Amino acid sequence: NIPDLILLDWMMPEMNGLEVLSKLKEDPKLTDIPVYMLTSKGTMEDVETAFETGAEGYFTKPIRLSDLSDRVKKALKEA
Repeated sequence: NIPDLILLDWMMPEMNGLEVLSKLKEDPKLTDIPVYMLTSKGTMEDVETAFETGAEGYFTKPIRLSDLSDRVKKALKEA
């Protein structure tokens, strides 16, 4: 199954989120899936890097679950 949307953390063991995002965007089967970063990294440089790498959106932690849910629902409608 191919997901409708991916929430991806930046800081993960072994491979960081940007590396995963790059691999997703290189795969023709997965490149069109919108990827939203969900991370505590919130500088403008971090946000720009994520968008340059292919992210569709960027959520910073901490985030209230209700806000995240609303934003994901909106993203799915737009996708």
